[in-house]
Amino acid sequence: MVKMTRMPSHVETVVTILRQGRGNGRPVGDCLADVDWESALEFANQEMVTPELHAAINAAGLGGRLPPDVGAYLAYIHDLNRTRNERMREQLIELIKVWNDAGLVPFVLKSGVALFTEIEAMLSRMVTDLDFLFDPSEIEGAVRAAESLGYRPAVDHEDGGEHAYMYLGRAGGPALLDLHRQLLSMSHLLPATELRRRAIPRRCDDAYALVPSKEDQLLHRVLHDMVHQSGHRGGTISLRGLTDFARLVNANAPLDWDAIVSSLERHGAQNVLRAQAYAARELLGVEVPPTIAGGPAARFYYWRGVERWRRHGADIEPALLRLFLSGLAYRWDPAARMVPFPAKLVRRVFYGWERAPVEPPIGSASARWLRFSRRKSAKPTVQRH
Repeated sequence: MVKMTRMPSHVETVVTILRQGRGNGRPVGDCLADVDWESALEFANQEMVTPELHAAINAAGLGGRLPPDVGAYLAYIHDLNRTRNERMREQLIELIKVWNDAGLVPFVLKSGVALFTEIEAMLSRMVTDLDFLFDPSEIEGAVRAAESLGYRPAVDHEDGGEHAYMYLGRAGGPALLDLHRQLLSMSHLLPATELRRRAIPRRCDDAYALVPSKEDQLLHRVLHDMVHQSGHRGGTISLRGLTDFARLVNANAPLDWDAIVSSLERHGAQNVLRAQAYAARELLGVEVPPTIAGGPAARFYYWRGVERWRRHGADIEPALLRLFLSGLAYRWDPAARMVPFPAKLVRRVFYGWERAPVEPPIGSASARWLRFSRRKSAKPTVQRH
C-alpha cells in the first residue's frame, strides 16, 4: 500500500539534497548515479530551485558523485543565475539612488531585500523581478524617476486598484520592476501602514531604502505563497518559497514567533503559517517551534501538496481523488475566515452558485449534472400577463 506522503523518487532526491545542503537529513550516499536526473531536473526547474540544488550539492560535497553531464548542466545554470543576480543588484542600487535624488525612499520587498543587504546569500536563489512599495502619493514620481533611466511601463496589473500599480521594464535590463501600493491583494492581512511602522532603514553603496523587519518578511512570504497565490486553497507547495522560509528562520537573529502568530490570529489566518511551517520542517528540516508547525489542517495541506507532486504527469487521475484534492481545499473568506468548504462544494454541485476549481471529467455523472444545471439556469423566464 502506498503511504499517503510518499514522494516520487526524483522529487525525494531533490528535496533530500536541498535538506542535506542545509546540514539536515540523511546522507544521499552513492545513489546519485541511479537517479532519474531528467525528471529530477525537470522538477527542480519547475520549482525554480535548480541553482540552489547545485549549491546544496557542493555544500554537501556530492559534486564528484554526479553524472558528468548533470554536473555540467547544474554548474551552467548556477553560473547564469549568479551573473543575473549580480546584474540585478546593480540595477537595484542604481534605481534606489535615482529615487533618493528625487526625494523618495523606496521600500524594498521580497527577494530584493536580500539582494540589497546580503547579496552572497542570494547568488543561488532564482529571482523573478524586483518589488518595491511606495505610498500612493509617491507612485507617479517614482515612475517619472525610473523613466529617466529608460524604464517604460511594461504591463498594468490585472487587479490594479490598491494592491499593485504596474511593471516597468528597460531594454536589456535583467528584471522588471514591480511597483506596489500594498503588499497583497488582501491588504488587510499585512497593511502597508503597519509595515512602514516597523520598517528598518538601510544604506548600502550610498543607496538608502527601507526594508521590512525579519518578522514582516516571513509574514509576507507566507501570505504571498499561501493566500495571494492560493497555495493553501489549492494544496500547492512552493519549494522555492520554502527555501526562503528556511533562510529567514535560520538567520542569526531569532524570530519573534509570538508577534507573527498574533498578527495572523487577528484575521483567523494562523493555519496558513502552521501549514507552511509544517511543510518546511518535513521537507527541509527547518527547526520551527512545535506549536507553530502542526495540526490536522497543516498535515492535510502537506499531504495534498505531496500528492499533487506524486500525481504530476499521470495520464489518468481518479475522479474521486481529483474531487477530494480540489473540492476539499481551504478557501480564504475574509468574513468566514479560513474554513474547509465541503459545504461550498455541495452548494456548487446542487445549486450551481459557484464554478468548481476543476471541472469534472467529461462523461462522468457530475459532468452530466453540471451541464443540466447550466442549461436549466440559462433557460429564459416566460413572463405571464
